[in-house]
Amino acid sequence: MPPASWWASCGKRLPAISKIAQRELSQPVSASAAERNRSIYGQINSNVRNRLGHEVADKLVYCHEAIHLADKC
Repeated sequence: MPPASWWASCGKRLPAISKIAQRELSQPVSASAAERNRSIYGQINSNVRNRLGHEVADKLVYCHEAIHLADKC
């Protein structure tokens, strides 16, 4: 039995948690966000810029995603 179905049938005593659990557990699993971040990280931390520290590269990936998200809105 899928977890969302279990919460729908057996979680009646905890309605608030049951509602949240059903919503969260019904979402499809996807690795596309992780793949996108890995691709962007690879573009930022290339052979030319291989001396970048991990923290700086993480911040650049975050900024890149924030800019693209702002463009979509």
